[in-house]
Amino acid sequence: MALAEMGEMVAISVRDNGPRLAPEIRRNLFMPFTTNKEKGLGLSLIISEDISWELGGSLRLDMIHEKGSSFTIELRRAA
Repeated sequence: MALAEMGEMVAISVRDNGPRLAPEIRRNLFMPFTTNKEKGLGLSLIISEDISWELGGSLRLDMIHEKGSSFTIELRRAA
């Protein structure tokens, strides 16, 4: 995990060590019901992205690693 301050914004980056995301999953990653999990609903990233947008921020996939992926959420600094 990494934290960066950028003026009015704060960026939090996290990296997991799960299986790599297949290209077809990456293309639709922030679409509802996109998942590579057997029992997953495919809603957690779209909900997280919507919450970050509502708070004036963003959520993005940064990199695909040999094992896992990196995501960054940027949010406005609390007043």
